[in-house]
Amino acid sequence: MITLIYSVVVMLFGTAYQKLAYKQTIDENHRYQKLFDDCLINRLFIFNSLNFYVPMIFVALDPRNPGKFDDLFSLLLT
Repeated sequence: MITLIYSVVVMLFGTAYQKLAYKQTIDENHRYQKLFDDCLINRLFIFNSLNFYVPMIFVALDPRNPGKFDDLFSLLLT
C-alpha cells in the first residue's frame, strides 16, 4: 500500500514539476536553443533525482526502523 502511494506521489510531483520547469525555462527567454535545452535538462535532472532518491534515503536512515530494510526493498522494486 505504501509503495502504491509513493508511486502516485512521485508521478504527480514529476508531472507538475515538468510543467513548471518548462514554463520557468521559457520565462528566462534564452537566446539559443542549446541554452534552453541545457537549462531545462539540468532542472529536470536535479528535481527527478531528489524526487526519486530522497524518500529512499529517508527510509534507509530512519532511526525508528534499524536493520529492517523491507520498506526500502519494496520502494526499490517499484
